[in-house]
Amino acid sequence: MIRAIAHIFALACLVALSVVAFLVFNLPTTSERITVLDGDTILFDDIKVRLIGLDAPETREARCTAERQAGKRATAALRELIKDKKVRVRMTGWKDKYRRSLAYLEFADGTDIGRKMIELGYALPYKRGDEEKSARARHWCGNNFDLVG
Repeated sequence: MIRAIAHIFALACLVALSVVAFLVFNLPTTSERITVLDGDTILFDDIKVRLIGLDAPETREARCTAERQAGKRATAALRELIKDKKVRVRMTGWKDKYRRSLAYLEFADGTDIGRKMIELGYALPYKRGDEEKSARARHWCGNNFDLVG
């Protein structure tokens, strides 16, 4: 009986902690708590977060010079979009293959910032698969894969 009560108490504590974590990571915050790493990745309270729904051009692992330049523009655009704004990092609880937390980044009014990056031309909608990955490379690089080191 005591063991069952201990299990129930432990479960209740776990649920309470989950609710608190959900609320903490989903309340509006100021952009000062966010560091933009690139056009689709941020650092939020020391947690590396990949934004869901978009794919910005690469800066570090760019496949061509044009992609690297576009990646720098996307990074600057995301920084400017959130500068001095109230934003919400809506965590999903999922991680990608690089162990980054997956989340939506929204303005306080609920506007999806990833979607805004796509509308402004700084990113493409994210779609899985090798064919889609090649299509994104062609979008940023055309047929000129002047590989960068």
